[in-house]
Amino acid sequence: MDSDHKSFASIADNMIFLGKDHSTLEVLKSDLVNFSIAVNTTAYYESLALGKISLRWAETENEDFIGMDDKFVDMEGFESRIKQFSEMPEEKIRKEMKDVIRYVFNPDLQ
Repeated sequence: MDSDHKSFASIADNMIFLGKDHSTLEVLKSDLVNFSIAVNTTAYYESLALGKISLRWAETENEDFIGMDDKFVDMEGFESRIKQFSEMPEEKIRKEMKDVIRYVFNPDLQ
């Protein structure tokens, strides 16, 4: 945990929950988190654009957002996605994240 955020974090089961005192941008730019979990939000793309994997809780999605193979609906799926990304080469992850961001924000960019 970085020193700027440590005092604001609540840790339970190795998951960190932050309050409203910190912006998504601030947290994603820090070394406090390795990934994010998105629930029906475009913050998913912000996470990818800042170089952090984002896993999507898909059960409540009301729209099919373009993205990586990162959706889950239960604990088994969540653990499977964590394992999937932890075993994937970082270069491949970075390329997939860039491809999604490129497609979403500038599909004409080659």
